Amino acid sequence: MYDIHAHILPGVDDGAKTPEDTVKMAQVAADTGTKIILATPHRKDVTEGSSVAHIRELIEDMNERITAQGNDLKLVLGMENHLGLDLPDEIEAGRALPMNGSRYMLIEMPFFGRPNYIEDVLFKVQLQGITPVLAHPERIEAFQEDIDLLASFVERGMLTQVTAGSVIGFFGKRV
Repeated sequence: MYDIHAHILPGVDDGAKTPEDTVKMAQVAADTGTKIILATPHRKDVTEGSSVAHIRELIEDMNERITAQGNDLKLVLGMENHLGLDLPDEIEAGRALPMNGSRYMLIEMPFFGRPNYIEDVLFKVQLQGITPVLAHPERIEAFQEDIDLLASFVERGMLTQVTAGSVIGFFGKRV
């Protein structure tokens, strides 16, 4: 099993705080059958408080620590990219990263509201050869209010990633 959206890197964003947290999270994931975790720090946290090079080094270090614990789970590089007007330029500049060097990119929509640029930016991303993977659409107000919007994106070749917590009711019955 692959986990394609995890805030598992220590001290980067709102996920793991310490390397020990990362190792523990990796063990829980491995115990439930996960083989690969796409480490997806928020782009803003990487570009403002870190660097892509640092994230690569951190993944290498965490993989060594995880392996030292007898766990064969691997972390790979990804990023949770907030959907903003700057996303196509950030992709071009190499600051918005796809999933493990692939043509798929985890993209987070605004949680609230429906900015008028959503369709245009996602189209531009697709023109760059990237397939958007929309992060946790079940938690996004625009999709809760207009499921046809999400359906139209899927019909245009975009993918979705649902949060496990939503499936088991962690975010309530509505989500």
